[in-house]
Amino acid sequence: MVRVMTVHGAKGLESPIVILPDTGPRRAPNADEIMLADGVPLWRTNADLMPAALIKARDEARDKQMNERMRLLYVALTRAEKWLIVAVAGDLDKGGNSWYQFVEAAMIKENAELVDEGGQAIQRLDHGEWHAPDLQITPETDHSKTELPALFSQPAPPPDTPPNVLNPSDLGGAKALSSDQGLDEEAAKLRGTRVHLLLEMLPQMEQADWPTAALNILPEVENDQRAELLSEATNVLTNPDLSDIFTSESLSEVPITARLGANQMHGIIDRLLINDDRILAIDFKTNATVPTHAADCPEGLLRQMGAYGEALKQIYPDRRIELAILWTKNASLMPLPRVSVTKALARSSHLDDSAPRS
Repeated sequence: MVRVMTVHGAKGLESPIVILPDTGPRRAPNADEIMLADGVPLWRTNADLMPAALIKARDEARDKQMNERMRLLYVALTRAEKWLIVAVAGDLDKGGNSWYQFVEAAMIKENAELVDEGGQAIQRLDHGEWHAPDLQITPETDHSKTELPALFSQPAPPPDTPPNVLNPSDLGGAKALSSDQGLDEEAAKLRGTRVHLLLEMLPQMEQADWPTAALNILPEVENDQRAELLSEATNVLTNPDLSDIFTSESLSEVPITARLGANQMHGIIDRLLINDDRILAIDFKTNATVPTHAADCPEGLLRQMGAYGEALKQIYPDRRIELAILWTKNASLMPLPRVSVTKALARSSHLDDSAPRS
């Protein structure tokens, strides 16, 4: 099977063979017309007229873009189980800043071998042995005289109207308790994204390597803030009551899609445990204030989990579906009653009358 995916879409997945077909130069998007210089919005000027404050802001934005590119490259390179192929077409970056050139420089440093493959000179770096099955040649079939069935001579039916696409986090309702006095919305989302990234990456490594790994995963974060994020993730990953969630048997960052009434739902489940008789879906939440009981859980989170429950029920109709929220603030797992999340989902005004109301 061949899967064609973006790097973002491939997070959490692996394949025996991974091909990165287009790793050439990437032109950075033009800077915004308004740039933030030490928190002050300023109009962007021509490069030769930029004051020092704008030059600094421009360079910081470029550094941020480069850091994000390197994080994506790390994700891309670690999807391969046995064989990674990095390819490029056209001219290379004059400054040597393309993914292809980064990988090539690393391979040359590791004494990669220059070999000929079908008249094409390539760099190869390998170790160990990889046994592949014998190549099976499929005989060619002459299709020049094949007659189309009568079905194909009829006009095609009009295309179906595509369903409305919903994200489980966009079903309305509060995402935090009214007493939550944490960060503003954008800052809270960014913090949550960083904690999620640590919880996805760190379980694959030895605990002694976590501080160094956190530095590589979040290089743009200040040291004291990174230490606080690492501490929160470590408390979760080392809690013995949560050990089953982070075993190699569980799945992380699982894309899921299903019909939700007349709508098409697309989402990503943070952690999924699949057993013979039950399915457990867990979502990580980094709220500053953690509710004491499931009944006090914010409405928006209940609706989101209700959508996951409806989707999983369609995929696994013969298994018990269980839902839970892992609160990273205090490293606790909160099971959610199905009746509570189903009722919350039914209250969403974003669904039409054909959505689940049970």
